[in-house]
Amino acid sequence: MERTLFIFVYTMTTLGWQASASLLQQANFPFDAGLPDQNAKVFQVVEEAPNGTEVHGVSEFLQRAVNFAQDAYKPASDLDVSFQLLGAQGGLTNALHLDPHSGKLTVVGRIDREALCTKYSDKTSSSLTIDANSYQQQYANSFGYISAPSEECVKKLEIIATLASGSRQPEMKKITLSLSIDDINDNSPQWPQLVRTTGTGREHQLPVIELQVLESPRNPNVHVPQQARLQLPGAHDPDAGLNGRVTYRLSPVLGDNQYLHSVDASTQTLPFILEEEPSGTLELVSTSNMDFEKQPFYEMYLIASDSGNPPLTSTALVKVHLIDVNDESPVFEHEVFYPPSGAISEKTVPGTLILNLSAADADASPANNRLRYVMLPNPAATKYFIVHPDGRISLRQWLDYETMPSSPKTIPLPGSQLSQADINQVRKQFVFRVQAIDSAPAPYERKGEATVVVPVIDENDEAPVINPRFFGPPELTNHGILGVVTENAVAPIRLAYIQVRDPDFNGKDKVSCQLTDTTNFSLVPVRSINLADLAYTTGEHDDSNNDYMLTLLIQPDRERTPVLQVRIKCLDTVGNSNEQTLRIRVLDVNDEVPTFTKSIYRFRLSENTDSGSTLPVRTPNGSLIPVGHRIGKVVAHDNDLGENAHIIYRLAPDRLEITPANTAENHTFLHGTDSSIRNTFTYSSSVIEQKPTVQDLFRIDEQTGVLYALKSFDAENVAAFRLNVLAIDQAKESVALTGTAEVEIRITDVNDWPPVFYKANVTSDEETSHTVAHSASVEYVSNYVFHVRENKPPYWLVGRIAAIDPDIGQRGAGDISTPTGIQHSQISLQLAGDSEPELRKTFSVHSTSGYLRTRVSLDREKQAVYVFNVVACDTGNEAGQERSATATVTVFVEDENDNDPVFIRPVGAVSRAATSAESKLDSPLTVNPLAQKDSAQAGGLSARRGEGSFSLTEGTPPHQSLPGNQRTDSQDAGIPIVVVHRNTWSQYLDRG
Repeated sequence: MERTLFIFVYTMTTLGWQASASLLQQANFPFDAGLPDQNAKVFQVVEEAPNGTEVHGVSEFLQRAVNFAQDAYKPASDLDVSFQLLGAQGGLTNALHLDPHSGKLTVVGRIDREALCTKYSDKTSSSLTIDANSYQQQYANSFGYISAPSEECVKKLEIIATLASGSRQPEMKKITLSLSIDDINDNSPQWPQLVRTTGTGREHQLPVIELQVLESPRNPNVHVPQQARLQLPGAHDPDAGLNGRVTYRLSPVLGDNQYLHSVDASTQTLPFILEEEPSGTLELVSTSNMDFEKQPFYEMYLIASDSGNPPLTSTALVKVHLIDVNDESPVFEHEVFYPPSGAISEKTVPGTLILNLSAADADASPANNRLRYVMLPNPAATKYFIVHPDGRISLRQWLDYETMPSSPKTIPLPGSQLSQADINQVRKQFVFRVQAIDSAPAPYERKGEATVVVPVIDENDEAPVINPRFFGPPELTNHGILGVVTENAVAPIRLAYIQVRDPDFNGKDKVSCQLTDTTNFSLVPVRSINLADLAYTTGEHDDSNNDYMLTLLIQPDRERTPVLQVRIKCLDTVGNSNEQTLRIRVLDVNDEVPTFTKSIYRFRLSENTDSGSTLPVRTPNGSLIPVGHRIGKVVAHDNDLGENAHIIYRLAPDRLEITPANTAENHTFLHGTDSSIRNTFTYSSSVIEQKPTVQDLFRIDEQTGVLYALKSFDAENVAAFRLNVLAIDQAKESVALTGTAEVEIRITDVNDWPPVFYKANVTSDEETSHTVAHSASVEYVSNYVFHVRENKPPYWLVGRIAAIDPDIGQRGAGDISTPTGIQHSQISLQLAGDSEPELRKTFSVHSTSGYLRTRVSLDREKQAVYVFNVVACDTGNEAGQERSATATVTVFVEDENDNDPVFIRPVGAVSRAATSAESKLDSPLTVNPLAQKDSAQAGGLSARRGEGSFSLTEGTPPHQSLPGNQRTDSQDAGIPIVVVHRNTWSQYLDRG
């Protein structure tokens, strides 16, 4: 039977407990007989319940939860039900025990509601109610977070019920129930954030609340007490409901350190009451004026009680310290303070004490009459002076009379303290305000103010200031920072007007200047030269007494010295000196010709390079040409500056030298180049009217100097090109200058030609050195025919196979010509790879010389003609670039007379022929033919007659006839017998 498992989870709502069933999984489990009571309530347990306390109703609830499923186990006599408590709740699970058989849930450990339900116990404070029995106002509204009676601590428990019966597979069911933990009043209100006392008696370990408040100021016009409001921290009670609701009251501290738990008239001696602000804070409010001189501080107890039965109480010690009011202001000894000497020198060392401030405070309290001194905001004075808290004023940094600011407000100097000379030299002074502040706490401190005047005496300590004024437009002189002069200008050249001033004594000090370089420059005082062209006039007190004119004495050359430098040194009357380096920039003119880094550029360009491109470039005349193949780069420099040094590159149109290759006119097989290479240039000296221009073959990038080939070249056709490149500067205000360099472009060979066979001459049948014919008389072949006599000994020279590689620098077996000094690769000759093994045993070809030899003695009668292929392979410049060619070789074996004739018929030793008795004289007598293996020339047959009446003549091969030469008869006539000797034969008549 199909069995389905239903697991029900019970959840609590605000209206009570309702059961909601959800199908968690389907399995073979017989829980389909009914449901338990859905009105199960929350199970309750009281916190801190003793061990062994049973949680009532849990056992019955668990039994009902599983009884409805037992009907599926008929009979149920062997049914075993057990319960297990899951440990998902941590500490609560450890404090409970679930009987596995009865389902009884008991307490076995401490249950602390505040630890388990921290969200209810972690309140910032408990509710506040002011005690109504303390002759103070009662506040019925709550203080802080209200812990409502409905706040409950409910925890979920998960229990696994296991049903086992006989041999059946045990089935499990998870049951969820809720456990409500009831609160008890086991926590008293506390102030955990406060520091506790360390005294003895009843105050030992009490939390202390320290407060400060100002004494009430004395104002005879105000008769209403001025209230002071001090915030108090609230106590915290983690209990719930009324157990956590806190009320507060005040109690005075009695002489015997006792505090009152009951209200009596003594509470009225406290000038404070408790009040609650609308924001919910607890405040201590003063009810009368407080006088620091009568009582400097107050102590009282703050008692916090919860609303439990019985209530729990905690006490905190409140200490209120009165702060004395500051009612006297400091007074300075002087309204204006000067340095003791009346003024200070600008050479005063930093850190020097300038003066001391002094003031007094009439307050008697040490808390109010201790003074400190500060400077009121003054940027100029703050930069140079420090006002110490004890009243000392010292110098912060070095003074510079000429650059330091002067106070806009001038205070008369104390004439009695300064000489007339010092007074004349004192034109600047510092004036600033200072304050004396007493020690009362803010904002009750009082202040007094005074003025400080620090005059400064000018000293002759400044070096002269050199200020050059360069001649020329501001945009060229960088607005007076740098001088300018045009290159190649005619000397002498006035460069700058030099103004020299001494900051000391208002610029009246005498100054003398000189140059470190008097060879190239001159420095002349303005007063000593004629400046009528400037309409210059001078007076007795003219500031130009220290002015000079700077002049250049040589012709400037920017390429040698782009920036001229000269150093001026000036001294005043006491030896203070200053030096300054003047820089004069030389403006460029176009006087330098562009120069190439090399006079001759040599490049190598591989043949057959593809010069085509899908992205053409536009020439200066507007036509489009291919980008071309990059050959190399030429570089030129122009020592000029700016546009005068901007170079563009061009090809000289009047020069293009073409050097043809050695094979260009000599080899008849060079009839073209690789058809796969487009736009190939072919040179022919015979076609003069088609001579190309340099622009047809090459182009140069005018900005970068990169040289490109516009055509593809054949190294077997052209060996080199020579042309000129131009570097032209772009001067705008003068004639452009041009530099020239020569470019040599050598076309390097690639292995683009296969070897070519040609007919070689051999002087004899023996191996000899071959003679090289002129290339014009060479006969190029694709097959060879050789003749060799049979029976020659092995390694007999049959002939010579020669091949040449048309590539430049590539020659091989039997080279026609080899250019001097070129390292070339050899051509390798060998029998074709598909040659028969028998042929390889018969012939051999030397790989480099090409000599064809026999490996064995040849027999014409076995094979008269041999036909095979010979392959010529070049080595190529790189691996994988080898090329090969094949030639057909035919060898005819010539015959020698090395075989005896053999009769074909008769087969026997004697042959008989019959003739008529009436045969006439010289009538033929036919005999059987002869056979001969040799050829007709070497194996020609001849016959002679033996003794008898017959003669032997040659018949038409292969037959022979014997003509009769006399009359015979049958009796007398006989058959001649032929006897065969080496190279001869005879036939005799048979007499029998």
